[in-house]
Amino acid sequence: MTDIQIISCLVLVLSFTTYKTTRRGLLQYQTESRLLAERAAVLSREHHSLSTRDREEETSSLLAEEEPRASSAPACGENFLAVSSLAEMMETPQVLLDPLPEGCEADDLGAKGEALLPSSSAESAVILKERREILEAKHHPSWISLVYLIFDVAVNTLCLLAAGGPVAVVCGEAWQQALILFLISFHVFATALYARWLLKSKRRREQLGIQDEDVEHGGLGWVSPRTVVLYPFLSLLAGVAAGSLGIGGGLIKGPLLLEIGLNSLSAVTTANFMIFFTSSANALQYATLGRLNFVDSLNFFLVAAAAGAVGLMCVTRALKRTRRQSYLTLLLAFTTLLSMVCMLFSFGYHHFRSVATGKEKPLTIQDACQERHRLLFVHS
Repeated sequence: MTDIQIISCLVLVLSFTTYKTTRRGLLQYQTESRLLAERAAVLSREHHSLSTRDREEETSSLLAEEEPRASSAPACGENFLAVSSLAEMMETPQVLLDPLPEGCEADDLGAKGEALLPSSSAESAVILKERREILEAKHHPSWISLVYLIFDVAVNTLCLLAAGGPVAVVCGEAWQQALILFLISFHVFATALYARWLLKSKRRREQLGIQDEDVEHGGLGWVSPRTVVLYPFLSLLAGVAAGSLGIGGGLIKGPLLLEIGLNSLSAVTTANFMIFFTSSANALQYATLGRLNFVDSLNFFLVAAAAGAVGLMCVTRALKRTRRQSYLTLLLAFTTLLSMVCMLFSFGYHHFRSVATGKEKPLTIQDACQERHRLLFVHS
């Protein structure tokens, strides 16, 4: 691809992700505004009810005797906008706005999977145990998935090291091209197996009577024969675009996770977790082949770690103050747009200063193959 083709693809991809993220953020903002208005109305009614009850207590000794037992449960408005931890506050817009205590929103509580635990003695103990295990598993990390992820990263790193980088599929030797093709086949096969496991898990939950939940609650409500194919394909496109266009994968994976159904903070965190593995694999390849400047890398690492800590504190305070995750989504959209504008400016500056004056020529695949020892991961 020429420079013009690359920058055109970059603008197309980032414009699309900016649009989708902005649209998602505006929808979140509308939902949060509606929830805030509903909770404010509930709080107002509860305040009026408490005032009326206080006046009745002053004139009725019977009600005064009954009150200690009635007040043992929290009133519907007492814990308004109160959460036990920051993690709980960030979980979902409903938790962010503090769902009302038990008895105030029976419909919402009925949507929780725990409310569907069987109470009939006709159900076998094995079925009851399996349902409890499934409902409790979402509160703990999946060690099987984590082990597979580490194994996948190891296979990916070793194959790329042996092949001398992904460009080997174009200009490498036959055995190097075979390694790249094996790596692609391995990822496709593993993704298909995982998709099959997700579909079987969802089908089993339905057989056990467990209600589907959103992905942000640890549920499989997003799983369907269509999505288990579509979302990996979109992730593949995101990885190809990030690698070929030279942009951060988070600019694409973050909006993709938002589209799946994750809330803003979970999408950003998950994207960072995914990028941690891919960037670590790339850094290991560079270090093994002697292409990594450790001093510069350490400096960038320290600066990035400090910036990440500051950003986390700012986001935490903003969430506590505004009780809105839509602002984080809109911030992600603005960051994507700003990155696109900066890349366009950088491209225009270098292109018209160097390429247009004839000092440099656009980089092609042939140039990359000829200078493979310098540009990519080739053994010296």
